[in-house]
Amino acid sequence: MIISSEIFDAFLYCKIKANLKYLEISDSPSPYIEWERKHCVDFRMRCVENLQTKYDASECVYNMLLSPQVLKNSQYRFLVNCSLQTSELQANFHALERFSNCVDEKHNPYIPIRFIPKLKTTPNDKLLLAFDAFVLADCFGKPSPIGKIIYGPEQKVVKVDLSRLTETAKDLIAKISTQQTNPTSPSLILNKHCPECEFQKRCRDLAIEKDELTLLSGMTEKERGKLHNKGIFSVTQLSYTFRARRKPKHSASKPDKYSHALKALAIREKKIFVVGKPEFISQDTQVFLDVEGDPDRDFYYLIGAYIKCKESCFQYSFWADSTENEESIWLSLLNVLEKLENPQIIHYGHYETVFFRKMRERYSHVVNVSDKLIEGAVNLLSVIYSQVYFPTYSNSLKEIAKFMDF
Repeated sequence: MIISSEIFDAFLYCKIKANLKYLEISDSPSPYIEWERKHCVDFRMRCVENLQTKYDASECVYNMLLSPQVLKNSQYRFLVNCSLQTSELQANFHALERFSNCVDEKHNPYIPIRFIPKLKTTPNDKLLLAFDAFVLADCFGKPSPIGKIIYGPEQKVVKVDLSRLTETAKDLIAKISTQQTNPTSPSLILNKHCPECEFQKRCRDLAIEKDELTLLSGMTEKERGKLHNKGIFSVTQLSYTFRARRKPKHSASKPDKYSHALKALAIREKKIFVVGKPEFISQDTQVFLDVEGDPDRDFYYLIGAYIKCKESCFQYSFWADSTENEESIWLSLLNVLEKLENPQIIHYGHYETVFFRKMRERYSHVVNVSDKLIEGAVNLLSVIYSQVYFPTYSNSLKEIAKFMDF
């Protein structure tokens, strides 16, 4: 049994994905996943071009299956896209760099390097670097004290202390090994990584076929565990546990608690259920707002606004080609809103709420009607949450819209 870098990477996000990788099962990746892979490869090539200029051609090697003897000979100082395999592990290094004068005999002269095109590094990026270092130590007999991550368009360099991380990587390797020797497949759990995964459709189709509780996106692992202990394993089973109860008078002012059982009932009966009387005061001029951004760059590049007045409708799209244009599209939106009579902003979800807060902080010098408008903005999701139950597995706007034939 070989645990490769790819399997280790998959395990950091999903046990099912790691198991499928181990079984060498593959699915057709989405166009986005293909684009992301190409983007990563292109970034690596640019980084390598910059780094290799420090070395003579004879000191560099590319695309080699390494052996312990090659590393111990210290013939090469810069190794790119090379792999190293032991009896149980296989690391596919982005790059290895050898210290020119390593006097510390306790440590490995080679340090692993990873290239990350994103603007921020994550704990998983560092753990993958630690996996590389662990395989090096397993082969070389000496640990690598540090590793490097080169990231972002500016190719910034961060040095990572690997002393503790390699221990964490070792523990994770042990868990992967235990999972692979277990004849039972890991539990199917859909998570936030699913949209980025090539196995998304496979797992979702299987979850629907088995009517798994993991389909209910708002349910936590702890809540699923409690239901499993009660012998409830499917959405249909959960739907039969719902009991309508009259709300006590002393709790009349408190918001309703979200009911997974009622959600399951809505799915089983394919009906919309309404609890209580959702309150929504509608103004004459409604501004339906949707914002898109790049979380990695903390940058908003599109504001879409659909304005519905008494007698007409208007639609606007404000685009920012770079972070420098972000303020411009914010001002463009405010200028449009200023001309409206008593506008009401309506959005769906927390994303726009965060957007409003950040715009006010970043561009506090803007004296405008923004404060009044933002304070009066309505998050439609908060209005329907725990009161309107659609027969959908989540409250995703796309999923609800699909149910309503949009």
